[in-house]
Amino acid sequence: MQVPDTGGPFTADISAFVDAKNNPVTDTDIPVWASSDTNLATVVPNDPAGTDPQGSVVTLGTGTGQAQITASFPAQKGGQPFVVTGSLEIVGGAAVSATMTFAGPGITTP
Repeated sequence: MQVPDTGGPFTADISAFVDAKNNPVTDTDIPVWASSDTNLATVVPNDPAGTDPQGSVVTLGTGTGQAQITASFPAQKGGQPFVVTGSLEIVGGAAVSATMTFAGPGITTP
């Protein structure tokens, strides 16, 4: 996802992910959110009350560049933990608000 450096904050959410054994992420599976570069972007759960456990808020820091936004999930029943990764590119530009949704098959970690 590409966003202007003056944008945000925006939301990131997980939808319809499964692990390598086809076990789906459920509403009780709460990820640990992280940013590869907290100078460019920080990410925190947007719903500590639990009504949207896979949601988060991404806030841009200073500068331009790329950061990886990740959501690490616990092992699903009969499976292994996995991590969902999204690429965020911050470029110079006008203000904007955006939403990032990660959807698709999960990635199993060794």
